[in-house]
Amino acid sequence: MNQHLARILVHGYKAMIKRYLAMPAFKGVRIFTVGKQDDAPQTLHALREYVEEHGRLIVALEHGETSIYGDAKANAWFRAFHDLGHLVYNREMTYEEEVQLALTQWGDLRLVFQRMGATENLLQDLYRLYLFDTVGQSRYCLLTGRFPHDQTAFADALHHVLDWEMDAGDVLTGVDMLVKHGLFPEEV
Repeated sequence: MNQHLARILVHGYKAMIKRYLAMPAFKGVRIFTVGKQDDAPQTLHALREYVEEHGRLIVALEHGETSIYGDAKANAWFRAFHDLGHLVYNREMTYEEEVQLALTQWGDLRLVFQRMGATENLLQDLYRLYLFDTVGQSRYCLLTGRFPHDQTAFADALHHVLDWEMDAGDVLTGVDMLVKHGLFPEEV
């Protein structure tokens, strides 16, 4: 996995978190981490209610050690960005809405990276890795009933299947191929 690209994505997540938290609806909201995913809100309603009541966004560190970002702390930046996106864009935690949210948030990130001076080639590489981590994992969960335990191995396997310039539809096809042909045989 390309850690340089992952670090750039995390930089973009941090920039967008700062923008999201500057919105009046999130004034004073702070981000906290918890160990297990079950300890964090699991629906948009529960997430919104928890943030409004406690002034905190809770993100889980669980499975972060196998994330494409290198460690649980870096993965927490993604989860905070993503969960704030659920609130900002009022997107439910369903497969269809997760995919739409990922594509919407890529639009936010793309602007950040363009302002940083990213080339079109770099933007394409960032987009590919971002799609693997968002749309790809959402599709895998839809097909298997769970997210990949080793997210880096999943992204590597998907990269080998999809080694060309692509869009979100290609990622869906690639995940379908991985699952159908057992190309990502992961033990639970």
